[in-house]
Amino acid sequence: KMDDAIQHFRRATDLQPGEPMGYTNLGSALSLKSDFAGAAEAFSRALELEPKSTLALFNLAHSLEVQNRTGEAMDAYERLLRITPGDAEAHLKLGMLLAEQAKKHEALMHLESAYEQARAAKNTALSEEARKQIKKLKSPVE
Repeated sequence: KMDDAIQHFRRATDLQPGEPMGYTNLGSALSLKSDFAGAAEAFSRALELEPKSTLALFNLAHSLEVQNRTGEAMDAYERLLRITPGDAEAHLKLGMLLAEQAKKHEALMHLESAYEQARAAKNTALSEEARKQIKKLKSPVE
């Protein structure tokens, strides 16, 4: 079924190559098939057409992250946060990537932002994950 969806989304992008949502949908379908390289390509095309698409940006960042293209993923999350500075999930993801890069101070800034934004939005799961990541980063290394 997902192969059919991908085929339909490809057809849609052929018929309307200037429509960014077709590429975003294609990227989402490719992600579900674990074709993250294809997904990143589709999300990038969507962003060429609609540079401030937060949906395409978040999904691009995620697809890059899954491919271990960490620097590019971080750039995409930072670009997303310039458009929507209150995006708790983007702060969380960026904070976690920064922590992996041993950039503790920057990581904590983003993780604390994620925590505050998620609490304000009453997103318990996200605020708990941010709290857990903050605690992990602040605990001494054994």
